[in-house]
Amino acid sequence: MSSRESSVLNSERQHWYAVAGGILLSVMCAAPVLASDGAVGAPLKMDQTLTLPAAAALTKSDPVPGQDGSTDDAAAPGAADLEALDATLQEAPAAGSDAAQSGSAGEQAAPQSLSLGDVLLSAWTDNPQVLQAERSLKATGFDISAARAGFYPFASVSVTEARGGSTSQTGTSSSLSVIQPLWSGGSTVAEVDQAKAEQLRYLAELNASRLTVGLQAAEAYLNVVAAEEQALQYERYVYSLENLLGIIQRRAAKGVAPSADVDTALTRLNQARASARATFSTLLSNRAQLAKLLGYPVEVSGWPDESTLVSSEEAIGAEQNAMTAHPAIKGAQAQLERQKATVKLSKARIWPEIQLQYQHPLETFDNVQSDDRTLLVMQYQTDNGIKGFRAFQGERQRTEAARAAVQTAIRDVKSSIQVARVERLAADQQMGVQEEAAKSASALVVSFMRQFEVGRKTWLEVLNAQREANDTVLQMSSVRRNYWMANAKLALQGLYWKRLSPEAPPIDVEMDKD
Repeated sequence: MSSRESSVLNSERQHWYAVAGGILLSVMCAAPVLASDGAVGAPLKMDQTLTLPAAAALTKSDPVPGQDGSTDDAAAPGAADLEALDATLQEAPAAGSDAAQSGSAGEQAAPQSLSLGDVLLSAWTDNPQVLQAERSLKATGFDISAARAGFYPFASVSVTEARGGSTSQTGTSSSLSVIQPLWSGGSTVAEVDQAKAEQLRYLAELNASRLTVGLQAAEAYLNVVAAEEQALQYERYVYSLENLLGIIQRRAAKGVAPSADVDTALTRLNQARASARATFSTLLSNRAQLAKLLGYPVEVSGWPDESTLVSSEEAIGAEQNAMTAHPAIKGAQAQLERQKATVKLSKARIWPEIQLQYQHPLETFDNVQSDDRTLLVMQYQTDNGIKGFRAFQGERQRTEAARAAVQTAIRDVKSSIQVARVERLAADQQMGVQEEAAKSASALVVSFMRQFEVGRKTWLEVLNAQREANDTVLQMSSVRRNYWMANAKLALQGLYWKRLSPEAPPIDVEMDKD
């Protein structure tokens, strides 16, 4: 190798270490913090990530004597410089955190960010779908009162008009009757039971609406957090590619690198910028979806806290806990009770009705005086025979269908909980593997850069290694999102709502039992 080529290589070496340091810091800041038991802890905050300033500082290191004894700003670093680089990488996050805090001290405070629990509580309180279910539930109280009115007496007014014909009575006759139902085959009791079952069904629909909205809100929240993290990672990736492009441009200008390497780096940079824009568009879309659920735009505070994790004991008992009050099961059971009441009502219509009536004449034909009367009346419709009996048989068959629907709901709930539990376990195991893969990919970039110096690796291999390191960090963000989404599903389907939000609404509410 000529002295000119050696000088050029020495002049670029510290830039390579700066870029490698930026990639390593990206992995360090994006990697999750794993507890000793494998649970995911709180990651570094986005404002604690000082990858770009740290990498930029490394490009301005003091000059080091070159091979020819001259002082060159781009001379090759020795062992002491590599140790200093390692120390800089270890100290960069803490220094960056202080810089971020001091830089924002005089600025106006940003809007308060919402945690996952805050987002869920807002969705459960103000979402139109939930409010609609609450209004429908309140209306069922009036339906129960209306059904109970069948036990009480009621008034009836009858008016008869007679003109001509063979009858000797002409004119108008009217009377006022007060009727007290005595027996109707159990139809009034069945109507009350129907109304109560309908109330339980609407309560189940309210909780089902909260469950659906909660799942949507959790997914939208985690999508926003993941998209923000990935957008920030793409900023780091673009910055690193810009540094690499500058390196290869300087090498090409000095005649030690072909122009094709410059074109390759520029193409890779444009691809990264396009991906960064696409990621930012996804971020905006996720934010819009979250704002749609809440009714107003919000900022998210990052990944959920460890306190929202469903414990191992809770995960094991989630199925049993869900059997008591899960809205899907409660809704199916309420529908079964309603169908049983419908069977009673259909059977009651086969029988006659018995009433006690008190009649007071208001006006009689030809003004003939008539006294008040007390009557015991039995009414029966002839078409209630075969027709009513067949209707009764049909409702009994529908009861069996409703009973089968309860079993279907139980199986669906158990399946959803089991799937969420397996998904969380798989994501938890994948998290540690993905973290090691990210660290390995970052170390591979540093190794490829060193091998590129001595001609053992091509420029394209260096770019590919860096892209692989970036993709690994992005995948780690996706895995973390899947982990927290599986945990949210397990908490919501297992009815551990207060695990996600201490102020979550109650699920099993005591309704009217009179």
